Amino acid sequence: MIKLRTLLLSNAFYLFILWITGIYVGIHLFLFPKQTAIEEKTKELYGTIKEIAIQENEVKLKIKVDHEYIIGYFENKHFSYHLNDFIQIKGTLEKPRNNTIMHLFNYRKYLSHNHTFYIMQIENLKLIAKNKNIFYKIKNAFLARMDKYKSKAYLKLFLLGSKEGLEQKVYKSFQNNGISHLFCVSGMHVSFLTAVLLFLLKKIGIKEKKRFFFTFLFLFFYLFLTNFSPSILRSVLFFTLMSINKIYYFCIKPIHLFLLTLCLCLFINPYFLFHIGFLFSFTITFYLILFSKYLNTNHKIKNLFLVSFVSFMASLPICLYNFFSINILSIVYNIFFVPFISCIFFPFTLLTFLFPFLESILLFLIDILENLSILIDQINIMKFSFYKPNLLVVLIYYFVISFVLYNWFHNKKKAFLLFLFLLFFHYNYNFFYKKYFMLMIDVGQGESILLHMGQKNILIDTGGMIQYNHPSSIAENTVNLLKSLGIRKLDYLMITHGDYDHIGEAINLVKRIPIQKVLFNSNAYNKNEKKVIQVLKEKKIAYAKFKENSKIVYKKAWISSINKEFEDENDGSLVLYVFINGYKILLTGDSSTTSESYYIENYSIKPDILKLGHHGSKTATSTRLLDHIHPKLALISCGVDNKFKHPHQEVLNRLKQYHIPYLSTHEVGSIKINFDQNFTIQTFPA
Repeated sequence: MIKLRTLLLSNAFYLFILWITGIYVGIHLFLFPKQTAIEEKTKELYGTIKEIAIQENEVKLKIKVDHEYIIGYFENKHFSYHLNDFIQIKGTLEKPRNNTIMHLFNYRKYLSHNHTFYIMQIENLKLIAKNKNIFYKIKNAFLARMDKYKSKAYLKLFLLGSKEGLEQKVYKSFQNNGISHLFCVSGMHVSFLTAVLLFLLKKIGIKEKKRFFFTFLFLFFYLFLTNFSPSILRSVLFFTLMSINKIYYFCIKPIHLFLLTLCLCLFINPYFLFHIGFLFSFTITFYLILFSKYLNTNHKIKNLFLVSFVSFMASLPICLYNFFSINILSIVYNIFFVPFISCIFFPFTLLTFLFPFLESILLFLIDILENLSILIDQINIMKFSFYKPNLLVVLIYYFVISFVLYNWFHNKKKAFLLFLFLLFFHYNYNFFYKKYFMLMIDVGQGESILLHMGQKNILIDTGGMIQYNHPSSIAENTVNLLKSLGIRKLDYLMITHGDYDHIGEAINLVKRIPIQKVLFNSNAYNKNEKKVIQVLKEKKIAYAKFKENSKIVYKKAWISSINKEFEDENDGSLVLYVFINGYKILLTGDSSTTSESYYIENYSIKPDILKLGHHGSKTATSTRLLDHIHPKLALISCGVDNKFKHPHQEVLNRLKQYHIPYLSTHEVGSIKINFDQNFTIQTFPA
């Protein structure tokens, strides 16, 4: 025992464990990545239901098939299956799409990290055998009981860690206010539950070792109830190690117990490294332990502020890397929300589950919580968005944050200036590094093109139809993309014409990001454009027609309109001739051969890049146009499996005839062309 205690008190032992863990994780992630054994052509599968999420018209199932999972979608018609039921499913398997927009959430990678490689649209579902596992019967009973409550969304959120049923607008406000971590089942929940259980066991006369033993059993069952959530696993393992340390007087430092917990979690699942909840949980806990002796003062409000401040600093690089933004006021918000959630809301959630007659009070608390969160979400003065940092910059942030916090708690406040300097430099990244590029955003069957010229930004069209296999709002994706590029406002939003697939997201976009001016084509405004103009007037945003021969000039760039008014909506599209840092681009909207003839005859145009008219329709991109301009590259914006069959084979044959290479968003996703010293192309395929 003495030798074991000596070993456990040695710093070298924990460095060795970390080194072994690093090798183990590296081998699993890079030498033996997860792979599927299911063939895509499979139409029939057998498996057990592990998760169920029921929405209005659809049921989402996570089904374990042998040693991997699939996500199945089934029409909600009196769904009566339960967790761990063994079922037969028939349908069509498809791989989830990669993120085709740079920097945004990659659903395929997220699923693969959870050993899930396919999505199935279930056509037929048949029960083979009902669940007989006693633990799953208890879990099913828990879920069935929760479903009877009006407050079931919050019961599932706080007790099981499930966001099923939570209104998207509300949860988004939690994220924007920097308090969403309080709604993850984690250390707060484990601390409360263990404190209550240990207190009750002590009251009935159970001895210390047995108290901890029964608590361990309860916690590991709770792990099962929460689907082995990484943050709960971290809390349970840490509590277990702390308890063993206390019972057997090993006197191991908390930081060493934390490192052991980290290593155990990564040995259990190396892919936890890609789980945002895991990263937040471990990083914040690490810094709170590291500076724990400075966080306990005689003033409770000061303690709350210091904990909130350290937590904010610890989580900041993760927020910047994943969400490209921070809310400074979250430090203040947490001073209120932490005690409100941990001391009132969460305990009352547990009490309501045990005593249903208390639900009216819980609903009142929910009303306060949601309305307050939505209200303060409207405060934008301390919200900042940043260019997405790479991993090296994230490491620099943590080096600076560690240095600053250490000096801060040693009364060397001036060190904080170093952090402010780093933040200032990062915030003004586009000012210090002036870049020139064009980005054709994958908006499905539609069109949206970003021109970034130094510090000037122009968005041409917005898209307007939901992307294939991507339920998110196009405007929300576009705004997140702009934030990730360090773009906080648009100098111009140009609408080539009023068709929905070009203007459909304009109103949503106007509500989400500052826009200096909106420009339309020369045609009379149609109904879609009039709806946008009404919102522009309400928000006092300038708008005008970008008529023929109109021109916008920047230092190394200009944009001119070379199309006249036509009776036909498509032919009247804005046709833009663009010069960026030595390269010329022709953007043709949905114009057809009719308008092509006009600008061929009236303008001398020799673009390096041609954006094909009307998504590659055979009504545009005539041989006459190609013969006249002969571009070096053609671009096409169209959706996967679109009903119009764009791009048309006839047009592709014309490009081939003139030896013009092309890129299409339905094949390669978003297309970014950099016009810096070297002409480079990046694609983000599905």
